[in-house]
Amino acid sequence: MDFNPAGKKLFWVIAIALGARVILAAVYSPQIWPETERYMTIAQRFVSGDFNGYLGKNVPFYSFLIIATGFNYQLLFILQLAMGVAISVFVYFIFLRLTRSERLGFFAAVAYALNPGQLLFEAAYIPEIVCTFWLSLLVFLMVEMVAGNIAERWWSYFLLGLVSVVCLLTRPHYQFVPALLVLFVLWRWRKQKLRALLFALSLIIPVSAGLGPWLTFQHKHAGKASITTHLGVTLMYHTMAFIEHAPDKYDEVRQILLDEREAYLRDSGLFYGAVEAVIPEIMDKTGMSYAQVDSTYLEMARETIMLRPVLYAGSFIRATARFFKPTWYSKNFGIRVVVAKGKLAARIAAVLYAALHMSLVAVFLVFPLLALLNNKYRPKGLLDIRVTFIYSLIWIAAFIQAVLVLGENNRFRTSVEPYILGLAVWFVAIMVHSLFKKTGRLDPGDGSNT
Repeated sequence: MDFNPAGKKLFWVIAIALGARVILAAVYSPQIWPETERYMTIAQRFVSGDFNGYLGKNVPFYSFLIIATGFNYQLLFILQLAMGVAISVFVYFIFLRLTRSERLGFFAAVAYALNPGQLLFEAAYIPEIVCTFWLSLLVFLMVEMVAGNIAERWWSYFLLGLVSVVCLLTRPHYQFVPALLVLFVLWRWRKQKLRALLFALSLIIPVSAGLGPWLTFQHKHAGKASITTHLGVTLMYHTMAFIEHAPDKYDEVRQILLDEREAYLRDSGLFYGAVEAVIPEIMDKTGMSYAQVDSTYLEMARETIMLRPVLYAGSFIRATARFFKPTWYSKNFGIRVVVAKGKLAARIAAVLYAALHMSLVAVFLVFPLLALLNNKYRPKGLLDIRVTFIYSLIWIAAFIQAVLVLGENNRFRTSVEPYILGLAVWFVAIMVHSLFKKTGRLDPGDGSNT
């Protein structure tokens, strides 16, 4: 069969992504995480209609997916691997449009398809990869709309809104995405105010239709009309390091947290788990519900941060740095375990992966400053509204995550990682091209019609 150049590269993207996942399925057993049981229990509650003792910690879509697969772990694993292949295709087209280069689209897609961190999350029964799928579909649709390959009509923006609400009901960390889409629409159509209003409304309607019933459900069964009753818990991860400075009105809860923190530090050197471990004790001693404990945590954390802003600032900086570490780098998962316990070849591969990953992340972080200082690193496509949207997506996710959570923050970067690495690949090509363009030795684009 005679493929055109784009077809050949797309074929190889699919072949590489599919091949890697077939090998993964053959040699690696899918992992059940502590959260897996929670999602499975919620799925069972939805089926039975019994919400006695429901806490409201998790958003529902991953549980809906478990129901759709008939509670079949193997089928869920296959579905998540298929999503990984689809994400590779989305990334290929996204960067094909942005860079007007089939080669760069190919390399960006392969950077996702062969990323060990992403592969391991595809083989874990947690919602990260599902969120990555929805977010990639959203960016793909937006990029194709701007490119003129999908008509910009009310229904296409309605579809964007629908995908965005499913995304945030998969991982609540991306609940800012609908608002970012509305800003994108208002800016893109700023010269046609009536159309901008129509398209923004087309985005808002499905988001409201999806969030409204969920907030009502949460209020009825968890006692709090919020997307998740877990915000206070996550913010407490930051303040746990200096919780002794909490106001005296929280003295009972403060003492429970301090005692558990010391126990966790003795046992593991980490104290994050203490935040959730003591909730049953707090509920028992105070008579509060889980939602009330979360609200107490939230207010307690806020007031403690106001009393010790410098300590929180240091914690925020550490959280931001952790956000950009390789996803395959955590205490109990991935590279640390491989380096500590794996065979020599696996150790070498793990270290090389981490080095490559961190090099690309460094390029992503440093290149904008380089482009700001030197025009030759600033091609026209770099200022495209689609690039601005993707950059905003990454940095808002990083900022919100760092504000709210101190822990293994890199895990929560999983869904925007394809764009961090894809942009880094593009930036490397720009820098290399700038070195050789006088001799014509390297052309980053190949003249494809995107």
